[in-house]
Amino acid sequence: MSGFHLELAQFALLRFKKEVFTLTPKVSEEYKEEKKKEIIQAAATVFGENGFYSTTMDDLVKASGMSKGAIYHYFKSKEEVYDHMLQQQVEQTISVLADKFSHVHSSIEKMEMLFDLYTSNEWLKEPKLNSVRNQLEHWIAGSREVERMKYERHSEIFYDLIRTILIEGQNSGEVSRELNALHAAKLFWSMIDGMLLHASVLPSFSYLQIVSTSKEMYIAFLQRGA
Repeated sequence: MSGFHLELAQFALLRFKKEVFTLTPKVSEEYKEEKKKEIIQAAATVFGENGFYSTTMDDLVKASGMSKGAIYHYFKSKEEVYDHMLQQQVEQTISVLADKFSHVHSSIEKMEMLFDLYTSNEWLKEPKLNSVRNQLEHWIAGSREVERMKYERHSEIFYDLIRTILIEGQNSGEVSRELNALHAAKLFWSMIDGMLLHASVLPSFSYLQIVSTSKEMYIAFLQRGA
């Protein structure tokens, strides 16, 4: 082999090695994220059926089809699985809402859409109600300071979403300028959280009717501003 061809072959080999070492971590990270998603998806089902504190790592092993060692490779405990599950749910909710809102320009219509999302019969089915119960159970039995920090972190994301919509409405004239947008955003989520909590523990609670009435009152409040 001539000196030129030898140098060319060495260059090609070095380039090949560089590409392999560059691509391998990316594939590995994608694989890890996919496995985490599988565990979280299985956990959501098990937590919904058994409750958070009644669920064991063995339950997660059975539901996910993975070994206990594999699960511990990605998560240190079921608490960490639960935290990642909540974070994923928050991100998915925000993503879905952002997609829906991208086709709507009216702030009032966006708020009406939000209420309509919570008047679906899906919220009266056990998986949804169990999700609410699990969060309550986790709050009561967990470290109050740690849980408070988590709740505040997630709440700020939702508060900011509503506040942005309301400020847009104030700029367009749909929403009263006398309104404190942040306070109104917190009021909305306080109403939703309260109604879901009642529905999760009181079978006789007239959830759909009360959400519908709350929608009318809240929209009138936004336009009146007092």
